[in-house]
Amino acid sequence: MKGGKDLASRRPYPNKRYVVACRKVGRKAITGFLIQAPDDVRWFSATARWAIGATIVVRHVVRYEIIDSDYDAVSDDMLLWGPTPKALGNWPSRWPDFTAQWPAYTAQWTPANAQPCMEVTPTGRREGDVRDTVEGGLILYREERLGLPTIESGRLLEKELSVRHRLPEIKSAFDTRG
Repeated sequence: MKGGKDLASRRPYPNKRYVVACRKVGRKAITGFLIQAPDDVRWFSATARWAIGATIVVRHVVRYEIIDSDYDAVSDDMLLWGPTPKALGNWPSRWPDFTAQWPAYTAQWTPANAQPCMEVTPTGRREGDVRDTVEGGLILYREERLGLPTIESGRLLEKELSVRHRLPEIKSAFDTRG
């Protein structure tokens, strides 16, 4: 997948400084994209290159490890990992226990501070398995690792979830099973 051809950067949230990658289809700002993959995928990575002021290119690499095989989907959208009430699908919590890996970090873990995120300048707020290369006060390269629990694919289809209206449609998935 290539930016500009297959992918676009959009701003789906009220905070317009927050940019996400999505499939280049239409104009609606969608949170992410879907990939249909073989059943035996245990890890994958995503690399984003961002141009800053048309003069500096920074890279953000996220290495994902699928930590279980209980269900048929994964998402790095941590809002989809939580439990829901019966009216919204009655999904159980899929939050993994990361306390053994990052005990100090998980005490105050929320999706807002745990989600992989590229920043231009180091803020010191990123914890967990994150490595930065900083030059001239700018983060030129960031690599993060994140364990993903599997989730039920029905969570991606649940129309009543507040996050669902910005999720990509199943029919827009990239198929890598070829």
